[in-house]
Amino acid sequence: MEKAFKIYIKSERLPFALTEVEKTMKKENRNSLLLLSKAEKSLQLFLRKLEKKIPGVIWYIGTDLIEDKICERFMFSKGGFMEISIEKSSEITAFFPNEKQAKKFGEAVKKIVDTKEKNIYKLSTA
Repeated sequence: MEKAFKIYIKSERLPFALTEVEKTMKKENRNSLLLLSKAEKSLQLFLRKLEKKIPGVIWYIGTDLIEDKICERFMFSKGGFMEISIEKSSEITAFFPNEKQAKKFGEAVKKIVDTKEKNIYKLSTA
């Protein structure tokens, strides 16, 4: 059986995390539907930036509601897939067929988020 490589990121610094989106809104406009709408727009912008930094296209698969989390799923045209949960501290879990591709993805997210955190992502085998 071949190995798969997993990247895991959990951070309030992700641009679509609800804590980040709340910072851009006035207090009187912070209702849950508007907050989720802005988070979705931030997610779309994040995905467009990500597509420019990794080879290939990102395809949308669908959305699930798991417990109180909104989970968006995507596939990569060059192999692999990703799940993104939108909540206060959002998560990205992505799987790749090789380590090089996984590391490139992790570094791309780190650049987009523009964080000084050295260990924003965790790489492991799945």
